[in-house]
Amino acid sequence: MQIIHKIDNYIVGSFPNKRFSGYQLLAYYFVSWKLAIPEHAGELGLDYKEEFELAVKMVKL
Repeated sequence: MQIIHKIDNYIVGSFPNKRFSGYQLLAYYFVSWKLAIPEHAGELGLDYKEEFELAVKMVKL
């Protein structure tokens, strides 16, 4: 595990005054694919399927 993913040092222009960790950005990236192009989300190589399914149940998307 690299320490860079734990540090909130990433800025995204569409989220003013918010800093993100590398892990948070990967999660946003995965969710955006799952919502927009779900059939290709598996190609990202991110193993967040179970977490995504749990989050969907929690917010009832």
